[in-house]
Amino acid sequence: MKQTYLAMLLMLLPLLRMSAQNDSCIFSFKGKLLDENDRPIIGQIITADYRYSIDDRIVKSTITRSGVDGTFEICIQKPAIPQYLRLLNMQKYVYSLKIKINRKNHIQYSSDLTIVRDRFDLGEIYLKKIPDLESPIPTDIIEARDLAATGQTSIGKALHYSSPGFNSTTQPVSDGGAHFDATDFRNLGAGRTMIQINGKRKNPSAYLPPNEIPGKSESGVDIRSIPIAALEQVRIERQEATTLFGSDAIGGLVDFQLKGYHPKLEMHAFSGINKDKLDGFNTGLDVTKGFRLGNDGFFTITYSFLNQQESNRANSPGYDSLYADSNDPKWKSWIAKNPTLGMHIGDPQLLSNTLFYNTKTSFRGESQSQFYSFGGLSYRNTKSYAIYRAPYIVKNDYHIFSSADSTYNGFQPTFESDVRDHFFVFGLEGSAGNGVIHYDVSQTIAGNDIDFSVDSSFNPTLGANSPTNFKTGGYKLSNNNTRFAFDWTIDSLWTLKAGTDFRSEEYTIKPGEETSYSGDGTISYPGTRPQNSLTANRNNFGVFSQIGLNVKRFTGDLSARYESYSKFDPDYALKIAGLFRVIDQENTKWVLRGSYSTGFRAPALQQLYYNRVQTLISGSTISNRGTFNTYSPVLRQLEVPRLQNESSKTFSIGTALNTTFWNKSRFTVAADYYDVTIKDRIVLSSTIDSSRIADPNNIEPVVGFCHSIKGWFPAD
Repeated sequence: MKQTYLAMLLMLLPLLRMSAQNDSCIFSFKGKLLDENDRPIIGQIITADYRYSIDDRIVKSTITRSGVDGTFEICIQKPAIPQYLRLLNMQKYVYSLKIKINRKNHIQYSSDLTIVRDRFDLGEIYLKKIPDLESPIPTDIIEARDLAATGQTSIGKALHYSSPGFNSTTQPVSDGGAHFDATDFRNLGAGRTMIQINGKRKNPSAYLPPNEIPGKSESGVDIRSIPIAALEQVRIERQEATTLFGSDAIGGLVDFQLKGYHPKLEMHAFSGINKDKLDGFNTGLDVTKGFRLGNDGFFTITYSFLNQQESNRANSPGYDSLYADSNDPKWKSWIAKNPTLGMHIGDPQLLSNTLFYNTKTSFRGESQSQFYSFGGLSYRNTKSYAIYRAPYIVKNDYHIFSSADSTYNGFQPTFESDVRDHFFVFGLEGSAGNGVIHYDVSQTIAGNDIDFSVDSSFNPTLGANSPTNFKTGGYKLSNNNTRFAFDWTIDSLWTLKAGTDFRSEEYTIKPGEETSYSGDGTISYPGTRPQNSLTANRNNFGVFSQIGLNVKRFTGDLSARYESYSKFDPDYALKIAGLFRVIDQENTKWVLRGSYSTGFRAPALQQLYYNRVQTLISGSTISNRGTFNTYSPVLRQLEVPRLQNESSKTFSIGTALNTTFWNKSRFTVAADYYDVTIKDRIVLSSTIDSSRIADPNNIEPVVGFCHSIKGWFPAD
């Protein structure tokens, strides 16, 4: 690893030296970049291309970057005749300003320019994102104010109501599933959509839901760890992105952009309650403050607190269709007094504290080279409820929840979790070669750590000596990612993007305390046994490249990625995309676009190694029932092949129109058709009978024989 970092630093040295060149200015352009909401645009790359004519080759380019308040100044050393000033970084903004300069260094034509001696003041330049008209990929931009307007306290629910195709649900009763928002984009599952923060891969959650709930067997990102208050906007690309970012972007990507320079202290306190049921009471506080670092640097920090009380939406059926014992006449009076059967169904109780930051500063005083860092810490405690154990379900044999003289009414087990998530990115970006090369090198250190516990339950094996609170184990996933990428603009027509990623992952299944798994284990959620705990790791190496062409009416790109996981065969992805401007006028723009790609997705570490076995006693026989991972000898007995990469093919075609009515109202409409085909999709199987096992007595870690099992399978 040390050798990798050293090699990357050596690669950067000549770029830094090239970017540090600075001659005296003959004259300069000065301006201020603002978005449509009057917010300064920070760190926007701006270049001046010196040309003999607008359509001719570039003689020379110079580059600068907007500062913390959006201001910039382009220094002209050796003017050509004429010159063409434009803004690059088309991923964020679409804008160009053409300026002609005659031999006497005077403006020949332009608009809204103020001349002060040898400095041309461009004034305030307002940039507006119009992604649907400039990108071959359908893209949504959702502002933070629109997310806040939904009234939701979690980013998953806010996007659920803001973005078509994005779904987020909370499961009211399902062990740990109630503690995480199951997300889904375009019906492809959480594990097939890449989640990013400021363009960098966000680490996935260590938890994998094995039960019959939304998001079953999917290894998605715990987006509850991202506070809405820390965001400036969310960018959603509705197209396969595996060639540039990795194998888990078959369905596209969602990029959460953090707030930039925010000089004012902003505090937002809120509270809410369900007016009909008078439950689900929540209170929260968000605080954001930005600090200036020099002329073009900043440090912005956001603290977010949320205390959400549980809600209960249990119905009152007055009967129990799941348990035959409930039909016994002796329980009719209990059911009549408890028509809800004691159930507690609704949003869990949640206490969350999150701290995020975002910072940039110039490298050695040069605005072309910047050090940046962002990320945050998140901690939350969540409590939900398991199925109520009515007195006809669990008998009162040990008088744990009632005395011998009191009436036994059953008990309600609770399921609690402590979730800790950390995500830190450190990087260096800048430009070289007179502004035609932009580089970015970064290191991500991230992880997700979960501990589960059960309260108000007991272990029947321990009888009257059983405790009622248990630490049942947990999961941990560490993720470190090193990325180097560069963009090279060639004669303003061609763009070359290339780079490499190296990622290491470590997955841990933590055992519970002995009382939680002893014998039958804790009722509602037995603890993880030591023989089912493990630590597994792997590495991933990827190389990607993209060639882009941008002419007057056509924009297109061709990209490819090679990726290799340890213990897996290497794989690759290809993609071609194009956009044609049918009408390209100031008041009306109409484009046609389309793309075709092949992709792949490697199994997540959780899908490879998750396993959970419970020992059950039935008469005089000891049997095991549970979920077995792909390396288990149980699945070898069933002749199930080991997991392989999913493969995909994606086709998309669409159109977008943006026009102005009566020079006042701006109207935009877009329509896109997409088709995604996934082969060998990884799923968690249903229960399989043990009769298919040739020799059930020769299976480890099963004792005796396997009564019923689940495992990981590639779907047909």
